[in-house]
Amino acid sequence: MCRDVHQWLWRGPRFHSPLEVSPEIGIQQSFGSRLASIISVQIKETASETCWVESLDGGWLFLLPTCECTGSLIAVGDSATELLEHSRLVNPQIESLSAAGGRFAAYPRILDPLCAPGWLACGSAVMSFDPICGEGAGQAVREAILASALLEHWLNGHLLEGLLNHYSSRLLAGFLRHLVTCRRFYVSAHSSEWWQAELTAIESGIEWTRRRLSELPKSQYRLVDFALEPVP
Repeated sequence: MCRDVHQWLWRGPRFHSPLEVSPEIGIQQSFGSRLASIISVQIKETASETCWVESLDGGWLFLLPTCECTGSLIAVGDSATELLEHSRLVNPQIESLSAAGGRFAAYPRILDPLCAPGWLACGSAVMSFDPICGEGAGQAVREAILASALLEHWLNGHLLEGLLNHYSSRLLAGFLRHLVTCRRFYVSAHSSEWWQAELTAIESGIEWTRRRLSELPKSQYRLVDFALEPVP
């Protein structure tokens, strides 16, 4: 999950951990209330070669085998114990649970603004994804590539405003794609009150992100490999 590893902000001549910088650079926009936990489990031999996903009234479970007899269980929504009590698919694959770990936010979140003259946010310092889509690590890598290309272009004398607009528009577009993908899962997975409440939050996020994208000027750049190029 690596929720803390990729949290970085660029301010001035170097990168900082968010713990080193002012928390007043932006406001986090959150779209949902779901919490998740990750628990190490002992699994049955028959479950060792397959990932298992199950939706339930109060959330969803994802079981990932890590070797022949162990695995990681992600529980989103109600606690793992509560979800497993009603599970017909995942629970039969588990021999036992280890001590439950802490819970963390599992709803989409994004910093607003994403950047400004003097600072640039990257990774989970700028946005976090719902683990239901499995896109978080890839998104963090794409953001790092884009941020590096932007800084190189700026150091070569290009105007900062257009570069920051491009960074914002690309990250907002990625966040919108994620929300739209999440919406498909939450529409089809279940019709319970919990799923409907989270779906409403996702739809609010889609509306907010589209509005923010419409406020930005058309991008003047495109990313080619690891470098920015002006749009012809």
